[in-house]
Amino acid sequence: DWFRDHMAVTGPFRLGAWRPGQEVLLERNERFYDAERPRLDRVRFRVVPDQPAQVEQLIAGSLDFLPAVPPQSAARLAATPEVELLVFPGRQYDYVCWNTLRPPFDDPQVRRALTLAIDRQALVDTLWKGYARVAAGPILAGVWARKHDLAPWPYDPGEARRLLAASGFRDGDGVVERDGKPFRFELDTNSSNRVRSEALVLIQEQLRRVGIDAEPRTYEIQTLTERNVRHDFDATLSGWAIDTTLDLRPYFHSSEADGGYNFGAYRNPELDRLIEAVRRADALADAQPLFARIQEILHAEQPYTFLWEPQRLAAARRELVEIEPNALSPLFNLSRWWRRAPAPRG
Repeated sequence: DWFRDHMAVTGPFRLGAWRPGQEVLLERNERFYDAERPRLDRVRFRVVPDQPAQVEQLIAGSLDFLPAVPPQSAARLAATPEVELLVFPGRQYDYVCWNTLRPPFDDPQVRRALTLAIDRQALVDTLWKGYARVAAGPILAGVWARKHDLAPWPYDPGEARRLLAASGFRDGDGVVERDGKPFRFELDTNSSNRVRSEALVLIQEQLRRVGIDAEPRTYEIQTLTERNVRHDFDATLSGWAIDTTLDLRPYFHSSEADGGYNFGAYRNPELDRLIEAVRRADALADAQPLFARIQEILHAEQPYTFLWEPQRLAAARRELVEIEPNALSPLFNLSRWWRRAPAPRG
């Protein structure tokens, strides 16, 4: 509490008040080094846990800005004259991580079959209403390190069945079997994320078409993370937000498989060497071919089924002007925002 009450600030705003669980009030920092002070006297962040309530309050005018808009609400907000829907690049990709410590997920051929059996474009269309693209790897489209000719695996249930058969799976009683054991597993995600929870149900149906039985399970986020770190799962649907370092070590290096974020305990010695070489590279030109080979390996071995790269959506009342959200933050240039008088009602 002492640090909260005596917070040192060098930015354009300073902390005016903080009521935990209710609101945070920022006030213009008159000691800001830049002579061009923030245009707004104050900015109040209110805690509204329920997303539908956030949307209703924005439309009603009791909120001015939403930094995160669910895709299901995008069309309604875009059709609201008093509101502007803001679409901007994201830094996130979502994935299904396969636990390579548990057969048959230790087999790259089986993991490719799983990816081919998931209609990711249908997931994007259904869940994201067009505000996302199918992912191909951990380097997002448009980022300098992305391998330019890397394309996502297609939706191909016929090839998925062929790969499963080549891996020893045979048709059983509605579920393919290997050595008398049906291909049945649990697919986890965090209960607080509506899009991911709905994705589990759609993926379950898609995998059923190739004879795989995936049982959806949802957990509170802390419980899910603890299970993931312990490798106490079959498959888990989650997401990462990449930063400008493009450091892939936490997620795919074998040294991170014990207690780190390499949830699936994926190990590949060549990939380890490449990740370490990227960290030593002094120039982008030196790192680019290393990143290309990293993406080739991950594409072939599919420790993750890379699902989607969502765009980010925000929304603002039209009285707020000069909002410029970007991949770093929807509040990127908050100090330049200003409010004009609302248009008179007809």
